Amino acid sequence: MRTDTDNLPLKAKTVPLILIKKDLSIITAQNTIEKKSLIGKYEEGDILLSVWPGQWYSDVFVVTKENAIKLLG
Repeated sequence: MRTDTDNLPLKAKTVPLILIKKDLSIITAQNTIEKKSLIGKYEEGDILLSVWPGQWYSDVFVVTKENAIKLLG
């Protein structure tokens, strides 16, 4: 699990944003509009993750709400 999200290409459709709610329900988003909507559903205590797929392995990132907003512009 990584936390260095400054260069994460969050606008890419291949890099999903995943919201895990406090009640353990999960919401995913693929495109920028869905991702911005998903961020609006974030509440204190929820977890935001993103997966950057690679050729041989994928990296999972813990993303802060503030950084997600910045990365999506």
